[in-house]
Amino acid sequence: MNFSRRTVLFFLFWFSGIVVLVNHLAKSRVRQEEMSSEISGLRKMLNPVITRMLPVITNSKLNREVTKATEEPKQASKVHVTHESHFTNKTDIEFEIDEIMNSTPKIEEILKKIVSPTNTIIYVIVERSYIPLFKNFYAFAKMANVANFVLAICKDISCCKTLREMNVTYFPDMTWSGVGYSRFGSGDFKRKNNEKTEWTLKLLEYGYNVLMSDVDIILLKDPFPYMFRKCKSCDIHIGTNDNAEELNAGFVLVRNTSNGIEAVRQVVKTFKVKGQNQDHWNAALRKMKKQGLAINVLDEKLFPCGKTYFDKMRSRPDVLHDPKVVMIHNNYLKSSIKKVSRFKAFNLWFPNGVPSNLFKT
Repeated sequence: MNFSRRTVLFFLFWFSGIVVLVNHLAKSRVRQEEMSSEISGLRKMLNPVITRMLPVITNSKLNREVTKATEEPKQASKVHVTHESHFTNKTDIEFEIDEIMNSTPKIEEILKKIVSPTNTIIYVIVERSYIPLFKNFYAFAKMANVANFVLAICKDISCCKTLREMNVTYFPDMTWSGVGYSRFGSGDFKRKNNEKTEWTLKLLEYGYNVLMSDVDIILLKDPFPYMFRKCKSCDIHIGTNDNAEELNAGFVLVRNTSNGIEAVRQVVKTFKVKGQNQDHWNAALRKMKKQGLAINVLDEKLFPCGKTYFDKMRSRPDVLHDPKVVMIHNNYLKSSIKKVSRFKAFNLWFPNGVPSNLFKT
């Protein structure tokens, strides 16, 4: 059989192409097996890291589960922990929430035990990032002999555990999706402050006077005699910021009167309006004052804000503390780290207990 030169060249080219293709496929298969082996080894190496990091990466999803379990603690499913799952921490959290909620008395029972002789509850809202400031707040509350009237609303599991170890009266309300410090003025910051006002209304509706306090505050004396000295029958007792015209919503006592309760309701109604929580308080109180709300503006020399105390009354740490001061609000700083640093610099940081001779000269 005779073949033309062109035919022979065609078959040689075709055959060489088949050989190249077969070699490529063989090499690819070997490489795939090598890559599969490498990936398998890498997966084994990274699995422990992924297991630890995945709950952090999926924090928002976990927190939604926390919220659901908190709102319906009795219906929360008790799934056995499966250590093969990346979501082990989710079921751990569900179990921890169940344990905390089931071991906590009803809020009505708690309030009856801690109410002050003036029928007042002092309450603060605490989350994990504010625990150091709360410890300092509580230490000074002990020194002022009002710690027994303090209720801490805990917003996360870490807070509940810590306060239980401190033997502090707390109530779990783990509904904040963001755990950690919120930037001043942010949407998360606004939402958290709004919840404080909502809790004020809840406690008022149980029939008590309510002293709402921020955790960056320290009480040097029992505040009630000094708050009621000027006007015992006033509906609202509230301090001011440095300009003396703007009321400061970080330390507010609302008496259980019809006007007092309605004023807080008015604040809650304005949450959808643009602005910060303090803006809502000022607007609502101005409106209610025209309708008969009695407001006692606290003496700034006894209840100073951060700018008044740290910039004017004690411009330097070596300036002597004024013994007349009842409360100090460490505001006008946008970072909890800076607030702790300023407390320390002015010898006002004692999270483990205030020395009995602190202000003695």
